[in-house]
Amino acid sequence: MGLEDNFAQWEYEYNTESYSKQEIDDQFEGFYNELIIEMEEKYGKKKGNKNYFRIKAYRHRIKNAIVAQLHKELTQSECISHTPHKAFYEVFSGNIATEPYAKIHWLKTATLATYLIDKLAENKWLDDHQLDDKLERFFLKKDGENFKNASSTRANLYSNRSSDYKPKNHKIIDDIISRIDEKINP
Repeated sequence: MGLEDNFAQWEYEYNTESYSKQEIDDQFEGFYNELIIEMEEKYGKKKGNKNYFRIKAYRHRIKNAIVAQLHKELTQSECISHTPHKAFYEVFSGNIATEPYAKIHWLKTATLATYLIDKLAENKWLDDHQLDDKLERFFLKKDGENFKNASSTRANLYSNRSSDYKPKNHKIIDDIISRIDEKINP
């Protein structure tokens, strides 16, 4: 009894689901588009490209769930002003950004915004490429001004303090991250 004798059984075991050519093409197109977006963000199509934040997820459905839940949680906790879902989604799409940029009005401190972005990257939900530049470009403070010196804010947040230091009101962000994690990993 050789391997050939078991081939029919194995073939049946692994071929119980069938996919149409269109379904396979759609899957590969999704993978290809995600790969192109990631490559353009990291290496740029041409010098000077500006990309939105990119939510990393192995499935498009998970990415959409993270963005939708993040939008809901940030709005309910009054961290952001009312931002249409389409604009919010665009900021986390990873696409090349063209002016006028979609922006998010942040209502809490700049330190808390930096903490949020860091927590998203720490959980491997957000690509960590040029986070400070993106924070300055796509987030607005309460007064409508752009964020400035995000790298200094990050440095002040984590320097000269114990390694477990968290900013004031960090519980808001920690709870949001926890609820998103529960939503995508039930």
